[in-house]
This record gives sequence, structure tokens and C-alpha cells, in this order.
Amino acid sequence: MSRNPRGRRSQLNIINKKVLLIVGIAIIALLCIFLMIKFMVAKKHNKDETSTNPNLEILFEEINKEADKLKKQEDTNINIEIIGSIFCEEKLLNSVYNSEQDNYIFYRNFHKIIDKTSTADLCIGVLETNFADSPYSSKGKHNAPTSLAETLSLIGIDVLSTATNYSFDYGIEGIISTKDILEKHKIETVGTNRTPEEKDNILIKEINGIKLAFLSYTYGTNFEVSEEYKYSVNIINKNNMKEDIDKAKNNGADFIFLNLHCGSLKSSDANDEQKDLVNYAIKCGVDVIIGSHPIEIQNMEMRENSNQKNVFVAYAMGNFLSSDDYENAKIGLIVNIQITKSSETDETYISKITYTPSYINYNKVMGSYEVLDVRKEVEKYEANDEDKVDENIYKILKEKLEMVDNKIGGNK
Repeated sequence: MSRNPRGRRSQLNIINKKVLLIVGIAIIALLCIFLMIKFMVAKKHNKDETSTNPNLEILFEEINKEADKLKKQEDTNINIEIIGSIFCEEKLLNSVYNSEQDNYIFYRNFHKIIDKTSTADLCIGVLETNFADSPYSSKGKHNAPTSLAETLSLIGIDVLSTATNYSFDYGIEGIISTKDILEKHKIETVGTNRTPEEKDNILIKEINGIKLAFLSYTYGTNFEVSEEYKYSVNIINKNNMKEDIDKAKNNGADFIFLNLHCGSLKSSDANDEQKDLVNYAIKCGVDVIIGSHPIEIQNMEMRENSNQKNVFVAYAMGNFLSSDDYENAKIGLIVNIQITKSSETDETYISKITYTPSYINYNKVMGSYEVLDVRKEVEKYEANDEDKVDENIYKILKEKLEMVDNKIGGNK
């Protein structure tokens, strides 16, 4: 019988190719499994992570683009503007006093920022002073002229968180007076209460059919709240927070905003207490978490809750109005959040987020503190606009813009 070496080699080649193919497929399968495990671990890690996402700009863009795909013409969209803390210290008071009218005039503090605060469907912030029937002061106790409340209303502010360490500076009378004055000027408040019954009520505002709930809590107060008036200030307590969040849901809230007044005063990073509270609040089902008390801006994050729904977190928004000489206290954040309600599912979700830094500049010519839209003023100067700031202010604003964009991620 004759042998055929070529035939045998051909068969061996076929077998070798099959073996190599099987081995290759096995390697690819193992690699896929490895990558899937790595992705799942990374995803879990990201969910638990509380530090700033270094690619927040990219994340914002992805959310905005994805939301644009989901949105339909019949969907409902509303825009919420969020600003930082409002103070009224002695230097600020002196700068706004008009001796001829014997009055305090605040409008020029905001004349360059009003296009931000007045154009959204709702503008919210934090008030770190009082409107009490006492001498105006920022030393030991914080108290401001009622004309500030009137001006805040005129520039478009709708809701103020009043749960801060200054809430009880003037006792229950100060809380009552502050809330009364703000309500007189059509500004609603959250975080302090005139009566026990008021504490049990959740502030819910309905805009274009979307119900927004607002909650606010502070780490404590500068003056001890007596047992008789414990109801008057919402102190941070996880059990109470959860009860209020559940109550907001049961009252039909589509979207829940939470303000947490806590953290290290002069720190650009959130501390462990802030991170722990944020983690807890996300588990309880809030949609937006806004931090105050630190006078420096801190991290922003986009998190995901157990229902794979985006939750926006800003650990500290900085100051919106203040005469504090500390340089980093002059920078604040203005965040715009677009909320969409699906016409098909009635689900509400964050469909767009943008931010701009604000800067409190002391205008020596006018003798007043002006809140500036940093990005807008930089663009005006570079376009040689006739209303541009001077070169020295431009350099400061340019530096602050780069600083904030580097910290937050550069999203416009």
C-alpha cells in the first residue's frame, strides 16, 4: 500500500488550524469574561465613590446628549437655577447705605447677574442672615435690612433655604420675622418653622405639571435652640430626613431637592460627614443635593441611585453675595438644571446641566460689591465690548474661570 505524505500533512494542517481556532476562541471568551468582571467591579466602585468625577464635563455632555435623544416635543421641560449663599456683613451694609434716603439699596449688587436669576422657571438659594426687628449686624448675630428681601424677590429668587447656623440668632421671634418678611415678598422658605405644624408640612411647588419638593437641614445653630422650640430649625438627623423624603414622595413629588448645611468652613473638599449624608440621601431617593456652609466651592458629582436614575450633587456652592475678604469666598457657582417629564411614562429626569462661576467684585468707582457672571464678563472683555470690565478685573476673572473649570471639569 502506498503512502501519501502530502495528504497526511494536509490533514495535520487542518487539525492544527482547528486547535488554534478553538484555543483562540477560548482566549477571546476568557478575555471578554475578564473585561466584563472588571467593568462590573468598576461600575460598583463608581456607584460607591464620593469623590469628584474627573471627567465631569464629558459626563455632563453625555447626559445632555442622551436626554436630547429621549426628549419628545410633547414632553414638559422646566429650568431650575441654583445659586450659592447670601450674606449681609457690615462692609456690605455700609456700601449699600444711602444717606439721602436713609435706606439700604441692594439692587446694584445684582444688576450684572439678573439675567441669570430672573430667566429660569424657578431660582433657589441659601440665606445666611435674618430679617429681625433688631440692629443690623454680622458680628455675633446676622441681621439684614428688609430691603434685601425685596431686592432678592425683584431679581427673581423664589425659594430660600433658611436652615443654617445663623437660623436661631434671634430666637423664635427671628425665625418668625424672617419667614414673614420673605413671604411678604413672595419668597418661600424651607428649613425653619414658625410652628410645629409648619415643620410637618413639606414645601412642594408645581411648575408646568411637575411637582418639586424642597427639604433643608443644618448641622446646628450658633445659639442653642431650647427644647420648647426644637421644631423651629431642621437639624440634620438621618431618621428625620428619611421621614421627610418619604412624606414628599407620598405627597406626589416628582423631584426632590435637598439642601445640607454642613462641612468645613474653609475647605475646597467635602469631608466624610458630607459624603456619608450624601450617600444616605441618595439611597433615600432624592434627586438633587445642594451643599452650603463651606465658603469655598467644592466638588460636583453625577451619581446614580438604585433605580439607575441620575442624582446631581454639589457639595458646596460657595457664596453668591458676601463682603468677605477671603479670596476663595468671592467665588460661587450658579447651576442650571433642566428637568424633563416624559409625556409617555410620566417619569421625571435630569435632561441638562450647565454651570457658570460667579465672582463678587468690589467696584471702587461705584463703591459697591457686584456679583459678576465670570464667563460672560471674560467673553465681553475679549470681544472688546464697550461695557467690559477693566484689565485688572479681567485678569482676576480669567484666572478664577480657569481655576473653577479645572476643578469642576470645564463644562459650559
